[in-house]
Order: sequence, then C-alpha cells, then structure tokens
Amino acid sequence: MWLAGRRNEPATVGDVLVLCRAHGAAAMEQQHLGETVLVGNIPGVEMGGGWAFRTRSNLVPTPPALQDAGLTTDMVCWPVRRGDFLGGVTQAPARVGRAPSNEIALAHQDVSKLHARVWQRGEQLALEDARSLNGTYINGIRLPLGGRGTALPGDTVAFGPVALRVMNVQRLMVLLATL
Repeated sequence: MWLAGRRNEPATVGDVLVLCRAHGAAAMEQQHLGETVLVGNIPGVEMGGGWAFRTRSNLVPTPPALQDAGLTTDMVCWPVRRGDFLGGVTQAPARVGRAPSNEIALAHQDVSKLHARVWQRGEQLALEDARSLNGTYINGIRLPLGGRGTALPGDTVAFGPVALRVMNVQRLMVLLATL
C-alpha cells in the first residue's frame, strides 16, 4: 500500500486512522486496503531495531477503543489481495518475506527472503509456505514445508517469529470510524 508518498512501505494503524478522518473509511477500504489486512509489529521495534524508524510510534496517540481491541497506532497494516478470478484475470498471491521486493516485506533476520505466499479466498486468508527455514504458522500450528493452510479473521499467522493478526478491513474501518 502506498500512503503519504512512501513507496512500498506499509501503513500503520495511525496512518489509516488519520486518512480515514480526512477521506472517509469507505474510500480507504476501496482504494487502499481491500478486504483483509495483516496487522502487527516486527519484533525488535520496541528496542529500537531496524524497523523502528518506519513505524513512527507516538506520532498518533492510541485511543482507548483501539487498545481495547488489542491494537496500537504504531502497528503496521499489510493489505492482502484476492487470489481468485477478477475480470477474467487471476490475481497472483502476495509474497511474504524479508526481501524488500515482496508485497509484504518483513524486515526481520529470521524471516526467509521469500517466506510464504498469501491471498484472500472468500472470507479466508490462504497461506502457502515457501519452504521457509523458520516456518509458517496458523494459530501456533506449523504448516508442513511447502504446505498450505487457511486462516480466518481473528486468527494469528506467523512467519518465523513475526506474528500478525488477520483482520477484516470492514471491522477495522468500523472501529476507526467510532474514534
């Protein structure tokens, strides 16, 4: 998702909140986010790791309603595109990994360069492990090497040590609209 002139960098929940206030939740959902997002932080951010400068924590304070939902404004949102036929064209799965060329780039040393592939399939998030060294997990259960699985909104998916929550964008937009 490209926001605020930053190419190939994910938006934070705080970015989405600010843009929802400026442009409306429906516009954000349609133009930038799609149906499902992965929300979370890269381990090490709290300790000033390599990702810390990108999350711009504390620029947007976290409202209590977000905290109650287990979210903070410095959490990052990675949109997941559909992996089925749209207009007669199959959408390719989003690549997840450490390499900056991935659609979901997770800058952590224990994430493989190409760790997994993810795509939206109906209400589910489909995942395929790309034979990663440290594994791809759904709710703590490791997928077989090169194996596939599905996750639902509210589930936790992990790519090595990086655990992210699967979140329905409509739920996120409703939550942000109430703030």
